[in-house]
Amino acid sequence: MPLMQPSHGIIASMQRVATGPAGPHRHWVFVTVGSRERYLALAELELAATVGGADQTAGKTITSNESHWGVTATYLGRGLGYAIDNNADTFAIHDWINTSVQDCLTIAIDFGSPVYAGELRIRALPSSFSSIVKASPAGGILCGSDDGVTLIPYLAVVSPDLWIPGEQRAWPVTGNVLATDRSTARIWYLRVTANNGNTSAGVKELMFRGASGGPSLCIGGVPGTTNAYAGFDGDETAWGGFDGAGNSGRWNTAAGGAALSPRLTYLFPSAPNPTHVAMMCADIPNRMPRDFEIGYSLNGLVRVPVLTVTGATGWSVDEIREWALP
Repeated sequence: MPLMQPSHGIIASMQRVATGPAGPHRHWVFVTVGSRERYLALAELELAATVGGADQTAGKTITSNESHWGVTATYLGRGLGYAIDNNADTFAIHDWINTSVQDCLTIAIDFGSPVYAGELRIRALPSSFSSIVKASPAGGILCGSDDGVTLIPYLAVVSPDLWIPGEQRAWPVTGNVLATDRSTARIWYLRVTANNGNTSAGVKELMFRGASGGPSLCIGGVPGTTNAYAGFDGDETAWGGFDGAGNSGRWNTAAGGAALSPRLTYLFPSAPNPTHVAMMCADIPNRMPRDFEIGYSLNGLVRVPVLTVTGATGWSVDEIREWALP
């Protein structure tokens, strides 16, 4: 099967199908889709070889494709290393304001030698930081890699329910490859390459549909974005762009975000294989996409464009436009 070349040097290979624990792989990467905040924060990320087994991450090398970890003034110094220090009272935090990465955020661990993955565990922030517990990961894709470049997706984490401070959630991992082609892809996205003049980009509602004029398939999944509004209003995070066309929410980037080719993503609980995409205009029409790309991803990083649109101008408030996906 031919390999696909992504924008950040990651290649998706979908050639493995197995049973039992996944792997072994030297590198394991959790490709996060989003949280319910402008932040992403977690106390611990653990990977065990078996369900209920010992964590294997302590002391290993952890990296990300984005640098905005522990740089927010309020939470200065809480870098990515705190996510694997086996201390539930510490945490790592990332800020999505004006990040330059155009893909989902990664948490990558180099184990030094191949290890199996039988269970992924994530712990929310401690009770002393309960005010931002909504920043806990709501979804993502766990991938294995032999070289740190070729990512094989094994597990989709779809966990939109609000976290409780200190709560730990666990997901079993098997060797079955999660997605191999468009029909099995769990992630679909909008990537804005130019809007209609505002320094921020945004939409009131992004709808992937199974038929022209049909209802949105974006139900029960996890929204995400590569750039979030500077405030803490949930209605203006990625979640606002999928809360239903009749509701007040909308997705907005931070000021200046329109120039960063921002991406609005949805991780579905099952493969949707949509046939159409539609967008609804919010109260500031010049934030709406003018030039954009619609596509899917097998692992959250490799973008596979399906539709490219240019010249979508003249938007009006609450207007809905639809495009067929070739």
